[in-house]
Amino acid sequence: CLATDKVCMDIVSARVVAWCFVVLLLFSAVPSVQAAPIDLDGDVSVNQLADWINEAGTASDIRRQCADRLVAEAIDRRRGASRAVAALLGNDRPLHARRAVLFAIARSDQADEVSLFAEATLAMRGALPAEFEDVWVRTLGRIESEDNADELAKTALDEQAQMQQRRLAIRALGEHRRLYAAKALMELTSVNRLPQVQAWAYDALANLSHQDKLGQDRSEWAQWYNQASDLNATQWQRMLHTNLLQKIRDKQDTQSNVKDRLLQTQRALHRATPADQRQALLVEYMKDSLEGTRLLAMDLVRQRLDDGGDFGALLREQLRARLDDKLAKVREESATLLGQLLDAQAADLIATRLASGNEGDAGVERAY
Repeated sequence: CLATDKVCMDIVSARVVAWCFVVLLLFSAVPSVQAAPIDLDGDVSVNQLADWINEAGTASDIRRQCADRLVAEAIDRRRGASRAVAALLGNDRPLHARRAVLFAIARSDQADEVSLFAEATLAMRGALPAEFEDVWVRTLGRIESEDNADELAKTALDEQAQMQQRRLAIRALGEHRRLYAAKALMELTSVNRLPQVQAWAYDALANLSHQDKLGQDRSEWAQWYNQASDLNATQWQRMLHTNLLQKIRDKQDTQSNVKDRLLQTQRALHRATPADQRQALLVEYMKDSLEGTRLLAMDLVRQRLDDGGDFGALLREQLRARLDDKLAKVREESATLLGQLLDAQAADLIATRLASGNEGDAGVERAY
C-alpha cells in the first residue's frame, strides 16, 4: 500500500461508505416509538393525572388541564387526589409540576375548599423559587384560618428562622383580611424587632388594610388597630371595603394625572420635531396602545390637514389601518379624515365595511 497510497485510500473510503449505508438501513428498520396521546375525556385515574403533570414531555396546556382537574377532584374528595396534590407540591418534584399544581390551587373558584391544601402549600416555603412567591402568597391569603395565620406568625416571629422565610410569612399574613393577622403584624412592628422585619410588617399591614398613607408610623397604626379591634365582623368588612374603594379612586386620579402629563409631553414633542420628521411621529402615535395617544394623533392629523400639510404614503396607510381601531372615536375620525383627503383606497375599504353591516357605532357609520 506504500506504493499505491491512492488505491488504498479509495478502498478504505468505499468500505466506510458501505458500512454507513448498512447502519442507516438497520436504524430505518426499527419502528419509531411515539408517546400515547393524552386523552382527558372520560374517567382518568388520579395516578395518571399525576404522572402527566410530572412528566417533562407533557405539553404545558395539557399539564395545566391535568392540574386543574386533579385539584378539583381533591376538593370533591376523590380518593388519593389530596395526597397526589401534596406530593406534587413537594420540594423534590420538578419545577414544572410544582408550578402547575400551585397555580391550579390559586385559580380554583372554590375558595372555601382550598384550605385542604394549607399544610402542603405552607411546606413549600422551605424551598420556594422566586417566580412562585406572588402566587404562593396569594394562595395562602385565600386560606383564611387562624391555624394558618398562627403557623405563618410563628415563622415570622422566629428570630432563628431564615430571613427569606420570615419575609414570605409576613407577606402571606398581609393577604389575610382578618384582625388576628393584623395582631401578629402589629407585634412585628415593635421597636425591638429588626428594622427590616418592621418594614416588611408595615408593608403587610398596608396591604391587609388597604391603607398606604400610614407609612411606618407605629403610633398611627396602633390607633388604627385599637379602633379596628372594636369592630364587629360586618363593620370590619365595611371598613376594608371603604379603604379599598378609596385606594382605587386615588390610583385612578394618579393614573389620570400621569396620562394628562404624557399627552402634554407628546404634544410638545410633536411641536419640537422637525417638519420633515413629523409624519413618522404621527404614524408612531397612531400605532400606540394608549387610547389617549391615538386620539391625540387624530387631533394632530386634523390640524395638519387644516394647515395644508402633505400626507405621504405611510401616513395615509396608517390612517386606513385606524379604520379597524378598537376605539370607535378613532375609527370615526380616521374615516372622516380619509374622506376629506379623497383617499381612493380608503373608499373601497369603507364600502366593504358598509356592505358587511358589522360596524355597530352610529357615529362611525355616519362618517362612512
